Amino acid sequence: METAPQQMDLVMQRRLDRETTARKEAERLLETKSSELYFLNKRLENQRDRLDVLHTEMTDSLAYSKRIQQSLLPRFGIQSAAIKDHFIFYKPKDIVSGDFYWQYNDDENQRLIVATADCTGHGVPGAFMSIIGKQGLDLAVIQNNQFSPAEILHNLNNHLGTFLQKELNKHITDGMDISIYCIDYSNPQEKILTYSGALNSIYIARNEELIEMKADRITLGYDFGKKDTPFTDQQISLKTGDNIYSYTDGYQDQFGGPMGKKLKKIQLKKTILANHQLQMSKQLDAFHDLIDEWTGDLEQVDDMCIIGVQVN
Repeated sequence: METAPQQMDLVMQRRLDRETTARKEAERLLETKSSELYFLNKRLENQRDRLDVLHTEMTDSLAYSKRIQQSLLPRFGIQSAAIKDHFIFYKPKDIVSGDFYWQYNDDENQRLIVATADCTGHGVPGAFMSIIGKQGLDLAVIQNNQFSPAEILHNLNNHLGTFLQKELNKHITDGMDISIYCIDYSNPQEKILTYSGALNSIYIARNEELIEMKADRITLGYDFGKKDTPFTDQQISLKTGDNIYSYTDGYQDQFGGPMGKKLKKIQLKKTILANHQLQMSKQLDAFHDLIDEWTGDLEQVDDMCIIGVQVN
């Protein structure tokens, strides 16, 4: 018969055996989990490296797309004997933009055409639309010799419908808002501006006065029929020193300020009136300063484009 001390030793030995077994099992489980965690980390590292590669490829592709898009914009801005100076405020939301501007100067007939457009969407989809729009303007003006802004808009609208095959794809709603004006400077005594717009108005600043030429309440990209244009031409006689401003809605629609609200068109008009007698470079600085201060830490919500020209 075992004595009491022997029984005590046996109990302690059994307890020690159980603890040793439990410790070994825990060590085995820990080793298994460590191995699983190692391979999981390796998988995550591989996925991260793959995402880095994809991000770099995408960024490089967008950067190249940006160079292509910028090559389609007027290389030297707005150039014509009709104007003395100009500025271009161009601020895409993303790397590429759905806003674009276009100009054509006909030296022989002494006419300057300027277009400022806001395509559906921004980023890559908007950039694709801007290329289609630029092509349509080239065809209407350079190839088809159209100088009526209303007829140019009509031609551009038909081009969009044909290019996007809207007769077959009724669900496609892509289009653009755009302003087009033509300055006829063939008469040294009087320059005539003819304007037409699809939702995008223009302003003429003259001696502390702001003249708004309002757009037709129609956007490009819909089936209006092939023959008759729904757009209208408006004309005004220009004076030396007049400033003409065309723009897209991204600037006035930017959220910010103390209440996080939209800037609104009224602030755009105030900025034009407050600065229109300054040099064009100073006006450009004023537009940059206002939108930077207004936006603050908030995200830019849309592409922005403002074109200002001073009549010679």
